[in-house]
Amino acid sequence: MDIEKFNNCLEQWLNQQNIYNITVSEGFDFCYYYEINEIQWGMIVDERVSVPLGQFFIKHGLKKQNLDMYDRITLSFLHEVGHVMTKHLFDVEQDNDFECRSLDDHWNMPIEYAATKWAIDWINEHYQSYNDLYNLFKAMFIQILNGDDL
Repeated sequence: MDIEKFNNCLEQWLNQQNIYNITVSEGFDFCYYYEINEIQWGMIVDERVSVPLGQFFIKHGLKKQNLDMYDRITLSFLHEVGHVMTKHLFDVEQDNDFECRSLDDHWNMPIEYAATKWAIDWINEHYQSYNDLYNLFKAMFIQILNGDDL
């Protein structure tokens, strides 16, 4: 599977969840670009960020425990989907203009917390769909790690 096909699979997965008109692209890190309605996913898993992110999700209500690397990738993607689903609650330019001193400061910003909380609630209610997305990310990353042609 090439990257473009994988992006299309992610867009189709979003459509199956009744989330439309989102472009998905591969980049350095996970991000949601409000102005163009695009979710970017990253191939680098930064343990400094991803392990505490998993702990933050659990602390704030995620029922799934014992998170692995693929869970943290999937959680990161769903956090970005959470931005899509909660952007109407914020003045994005004003609420996103914040100098973060720590990861906790970042995740506790209202705009970030709302995205995370949306993802937690969604996962807890749609566990099978979460597993489908998890397996999609896992298959793609295993293919990348094995050096298969993309």
